[in-house]
Amino acid sequence: MAQLVRADDFREHRCDVMGTLLCAQSMVLAAYLIHEAAHQTLFTSHRANHATGEALNFIAGSSYASFDRIQHMHIRHHVDRAISPASISRA
Repeated sequence: MAQLVRADDFREHRCDVMGTLLCAQSMVLAAYLIHEAAHQTLFTSHRANHATGEALNFIAGSSYASFDRIQHMHIRHHVDRAISPASISRA
């Protein structure tokens, strides 16, 4: 039989829930800023965009690839979409 959730249990786990939500929000924001750094739109300096992208890469949990690799693949995605046959036929 399922137990009812007591008010004490809710108070006890409220911090866990809030921490999880804040962590998720931080990771989403970091991913957005990585995207902007990959397009070199955060700072005028290439070096500042790269350093910020590398740091945010850790926060976003995307340590499976370096910022350079993520940037290369993302820019390639834009180039591939620009020259795909589907985009040419729509022009």
